[in-house]
Amino acid sequence: MINHKKVRLWGRDLDLEIQYDCYAGEEVLPVQEEALESVLNNWQIVEDAKAYVVKYMLERDGDKIEDANKLNLFKYVMPQKLFVGRTKDTPSVYLVCAYRYNEDDGLVVEFVDAAVRQVGTQSII
Repeated sequence: MINHKKVRLWGRDLDLEIQYDCYAGEEVLPVQEEALESVLNNWQIVEDAKAYVVKYMLERDGDKIEDANKLNLFKYVMPQKLFVGRTKDTPSVYLVCAYRYNEDDGLVVEFVDAAVRQVGTQSII
């Protein structure tokens, strides 16, 4: 199941894809819907994730980033979708982004219980 959500994120209007972790024929679990709803209803946590993303970028690729004091985040990171994991124990929502310095694995922010859990590559999903 895939749909889209128009959001304002980090000062820019975006149309993010919403994707649920489901096999063909599987239904979205209520816990998945609740996890997404929790993130959307507490959107400030996604806004606040910008600081975590910047920290990750500077630690990983700081030597390649031009003028970190006046960082144009969208020059390096482009949010693409919200991916809702399929688990009954710990519902997770991931902000999946394209990342200039890791085109293969991108950059992902994991949200659990309406808080940032970690930032990394797509391998955290």
